[in-house]
Amino acid sequence: MLSITPEKTYAILIGVSEFEQDEKLLPLPAVTNNIDDLERLFTHQTVMGIPSGNFTKIVNAKSDSDILDSGLTTKLSNARLETLIIYYAGHGILGKEQELYLATCNTLRSKPKYTGALSFSKLQDFAIDTSLSNIILILDCCYGYRAKAEFKTRGSKQVYLITASNEEKKLADAPSGKTYTAFTNELIQILVKGLHNRRKTLTLGDIYGHLKDRLVKKGFPEPTQVNSMKDDAFKFKIAYNRGYREEYKFDIFISYYTKMDNTAIKWIYYYFYCPLLRFFEHELRRKPKIYFAKQEQSDISPEFKTALNSSRCLIPLWTPNYCQSKWWFRYEKPVLYSQIPKNFYGVVLPVILYGKNKFLPPNIDRLDGVLDCRKYCCSHLTQEELQKHQNEIKKWFSTKVAIMVKSAPIPIRQWVEDKSSFKPDIPNFNNPKM
Repeated sequence: MLSITPEKTYAILIGVSEFEQDEKLLPLPAVTNNIDDLERLFTHQTVMGIPSGNFTKIVNAKSDSDILDSGLTTKLSNARLETLIIYYAGHGILGKEQELYLATCNTLRSKPKYTGALSFSKLQDFAIDTSLSNIILILDCCYGYRAKAEFKTRGSKQVYLITASNEEKKLADAPSGKTYTAFTNELIQILVKGLHNRRKTLTLGDIYGHLKDRLVKKGFPEPTQVNSMKDDAFKFKIAYNRGYREEYKFDIFISYYTKMDNTAIKWIYYYFYCPLLRFFEHELRRKPKIYFAKQEQSDISPEFKTALNSSRCLIPLWTPNYCQSKWWFRYEKPVLYSQIPKNFYGVVLPVILYGKNKFLPPNIDRLDGVLDCRKYCCSHLTQEELQKHQNEIKKWFSTKVAIMVKSAPIPIRQWVEDKSSFKPDIPNFNNPKM
């Protein structure tokens, strides 16, 4: 749950990309992209979910009065509102007393106070004078660090400030030809991709910490933050984390068809499953968590789907009957026939037990990670054949299975919905009755 209530949050996005009166203030075309895409992210349900009616977007205002007009004051007088987010991107300018001004289209760098620039002090007073209790100020401009010296709060107001520069590196960056300015680019990347920190939400502290690390690593200024909130910034949850990954319950989901003779079942256990356990423990230094799903021609257990969605990879044991089961048609065939994006191919690592080529998918040649055991399955193996088979499994495990287990993608959510109540008997391979 977020610390903000989206319906009770108002956002003001201010961007100035053109400076008509002073040729020394270079155009900032990326600022327009900053504003447009931040609006999309702030309103998106998977990021903040702020209603579109709770937005004011101001681009290329001529003066400060065009920004802080009476209409904006009226919108913020709504008693239901609790949180105010103000973002500015453009040129920052210092006045004669080193006070910070935010440039507008008509601003002259030599006298910002008299040419329509918006002083940070005035913007801050405007925010604090509202009835909203949480104020978040984001400044993507040069000399933004000066806002720290002018920072203030009032009463029970909680104010958080983050700027794109610091005292050592005073100038924010807007790389030529890039879609966004440097600071906002990293902010957008964090909101779009999220963080892989196993938390469902992003706090202000999370965002600042990763902004700092990423910007400094790329040679850009370290951002500055000031916080007057009662709680630590790491407790104020501002957005949902799109990089959140649910925990996996199983490393491997092994699926096989129930109607096989006892010889095949024994072969699977002794010549496939047991070596798989050994290789797993040897290479990954821990015991694997494996789920077994016994497929039948009848309907499919919802328990299987739950387990599959919590598994790092699927290893199906293919036979002709298996490839005629409901499981095959509902779950595996859509993956193998390109109905799911290609990056999901690595999740399925098939093992062919027996049968002719005609029962296999037509695109079998381009599938990565297939282990063909037809030369060995259900046969009496010589010592030489057994060793060769073991080497093939070991190579397949180390180059395919182990890699997938180590770097599994976000748990699969593309599997077909199933409303079955059928619950099959799951065999216990750890204590096989053979």
